[in-house]
Amino acid sequence: MKVLKRIVHFLLLTILGYFLFASSVLAQESEYSNFTMQLSTKQRTWNSNDPLVVFVSIKNEGKSFYISHKCRFGFQGYLDGPGKDALEVMYLIKWDKSSDEICQLKREDLIKIPANKTVKLKLTSLSVQKLGKIPWSNHPVGVYHLLVRYDTPKASPFKDLWLGGTGTQSIRIRVK
Repeated sequence: MKVLKRIVHFLLLTILGYFLFASSVLAQESEYSNFTMQLSTKQRTWNSNDPLVVFVSIKNEGKSFYISHKCRFGFQGYLDGPGKDALEVMYLIKWDKSSDEICQLKREDLIKIPANKTVKLKLTSLSVQKLGKIPWSNHPVGVYHLLVRYDTPKASPFKDLWLGGTGTQSIRIRVK
């Protein structure tokens, strides 16, 4: 009976801890959730031998906050293309404004998104990786859907640094 009580006690404490963690993350996200990201590009056709250049406009209609693209914070692109099977032609785009590196974020690595302002960031592709079945080197020519996500780790070393994940709308782009 004592073992059962300990197990129940442990489970209740675990659930309570998870609830407190989740509610603090949600409270932080909702504090800075009055923003949208809009994707645009001047390239309607992308020659895949060249880098893809896109722009992400972050429109903030709330309190000022910060983002970063260093130390596991950053942008990723998702490209899905022509074909009958959506999982067959999918790719991940690594941008110049993303980092998988585990490091200590510094104050100078932050980008301020002021209250009631729009900040426009230019992203340039560095590489394209296969998520589906077809390698990028054999990708089919055609019209693709592109969207950009911004994702962060779960912890912030700075106040007002936005945590979470969000994405832009999807745009169509012809890929050669």
